[in-house]
Amino acid sequence: MKKLSVFLLIVVIVGYAAFKGGAWYQTRQALIDTRERLDEMGVLRWSGIGSGLSGQVSVSGLQWSPFALSSPITADRVVFRPGGVAGLWPILSEGRLPDEWSFSATGVQLMLKDELLQDWIAPDHRQALVQWLQIPCGGRVLGVSDLRQLGIGQLNGDLTLRSSADRPGIALEVNAGALGSIDLYAPQARPSTLSELRSAETLWTGPVQVTLRDGGLMRKLSAWCAEQGKQSKSAWTASVLKALEKPLAAMRLAPSEQLASLYRTFLRDGGALSTTLQVNQPFWGVPVRAPDQSGEGASLNARYNGNGVPGLYLSRTEPDAPTVVTPVEPEPESPAAGTASDGPAYRAVGPEAYGDQLGRDVRIELDTGRVVEGRLSGVSEHVLEVTRMMDGGEVAYPLDREAIVRFAVWRAVPTDSADTEKGQ
Repeated sequence: MKKLSVFLLIVVIVGYAAFKGGAWYQTRQALIDTRERLDEMGVLRWSGIGSGLSGQVSVSGLQWSPFALSSPITADRVVFRPGGVAGLWPILSEGRLPDEWSFSATGVQLMLKDELLQDWIAPDHRQALVQWLQIPCGGRVLGVSDLRQLGIGQLNGDLTLRSSADRPGIALEVNAGALGSIDLYAPQARPSTLSELRSAETLWTGPVQVTLRDGGLMRKLSAWCAEQGKQSKSAWTASVLKALEKPLAAMRLAPSEQLASLYRTFLRDGGALSTTLQVNQPFWGVPVRAPDQSGEGASLNARYNGNGVPGLYLSRTEPDAPTVVTPVEPEPESPAAGTASDGPAYRAVGPEAYGDQLGRDVRIELDTGRVVEGRLSGVSEHVLEVTRMMDGGEVAYPLDREAIVRFAVWRAVPTDSADTEKGQ
């Protein structure tokens, strides 16, 4: 009996050693293969490989140094869980993925430097960023130095890439702590091998559900850039919107009023934004309407802080259309109360009386020159909501109170409220 026990113990030890050795060898070979595939884009390093009896394998001290960045991306630990020992060997030996699996990386870090993008190796990257992310901030373009002055010297977070039987497809979750998080879910992605998993063209196809949660970064950023430019947050978001409209205008496109308003609101307040994008379609699936379809047509399905936002689309502008300047007729001054000229008209009121006008028809002029007319349906500390009828349905427009230069309500008898040059 004693000899049998010793024999079984030896078998267990040898089997465990064989499992550990095999897992280490196959994981190392997979890492070497990955490093060779990424050789043209950067350098991949690691310090240790481990495994567990549950079938999981881990890599510690992972470092990816892309040539396009001046700082490496590091991770304390990367773990692959195949859902059991049975799913480990097919992926290590043949590269076949099991039905359920997950990759998780903890302690991911990127140090921020003033020149994060390497000009000599990534001119196309920089040009693309300058075109679409040219965010003005105090007379200059927002850069890494601004983030560093806000106390953000590095990006830290954890990420998980998973697929499960109860939720088929690919789900990517990135949590950056106080900065926020982003979740991506591609329900039609069905990679069966590691090579397919590494291919973005085959992975992120079809609809991709995106949820972006800001952790307070946008409020800090808007306050910082507004202070640097000695302007209000509303004026800063207006300048950022104009910077975005320039490349769109070059393609004869313009954002809808609601899309522009949502963009400015998120820049100023952050929050939670969720939508579904089509990565393999132009403009990531944001609908593009003809010039004569301003009131009807497809719209991007999105939710902001849990509420649906209608009217999100791009509009094509008329080609070679001459610029026509329509003179704005001055609004007649409100007649004094009690005179014979008293009658229905838009009459200005001050910010302190906004809340008393709920349900009334209003006319609001913004600092961008835009004029919005409709029914006042909501009043909060930072935003007024104006509802308008479009194609038989109601559409609510959020307006920044700081952007209001004149607020007028439709009524017959004027009040003592004076006109205001700036809404608060």
